[in-house]
Amino acid sequence: MAGTWIQAAVLPAHPALHAALNDHLRQRHGGQNFKATPANEYRAHLEDLNGDRSLDALVLMLGRNWGGTGGQTMFIFKGVERGFKVVSRMTCVSLPAQGAICLMHERNKNWRDLAIRVSGGGAKAKFVRMRFDGARYPLNPTVRPPMADWPEGDWVLASGDATRKALAAGHTHFAGVLGKTTRFQMGLDHKQGHVTGQYFYEK
Repeated sequence: MAGTWIQAAVLPAHPALHAALNDHLRQRHGGQNFKATPANEYRAHLEDLNGDRSLDALVLMLGRNWGGTGGQTMFIFKGVERGFKVVSRMTCVSLPAQGAICLMHERNKNWRDLAIRVSGGGAKAKFVRMRFDGARYPLNPTVRPPMADWPEGDWVLASGDATRKALAAGHTHFAGVLGKTTRFQMGLDHKQGHVTGQYFYEK
């Protein structure tokens, strides 16, 4: 008798946030055909963003339904007594593997400024500052002016500790193998929007 494979569901790391996200999506895109977004279709970072000692959350949506060449949709949640509530939606946020988001040290209306990396859609890569206005963050980072200096703060939703450390230091480092035998390393330094660096390889 042939067996049937059933894919196991991915359990959310933060059940209250997961429930709040899907409640929000149900209200915006609800209906009889609404399907809850599984935990493997978004990435989340929890941190106190507004200094009230409650965890807030950045939720970066993954997949084609939530973005395009310009980037992905991100929701910002405020931690409340019984869970989370949405305070902002942001579009055109680069995927986390590129180190897209820096929680900056500066604040506005108690909320930390966000440095967002934007690229794609024909635009050159840049970081822009997104400031809370008392009600929400700006919607579209691609229309904001580029920052003059490299962002300083806490890097989140980046891919791995090495990437976070490189971003925090203001530079990027790549290492890998070209073909079967050539090893290479490349280091890039970022300063006031300019990128310089060097590379070497060994056969």
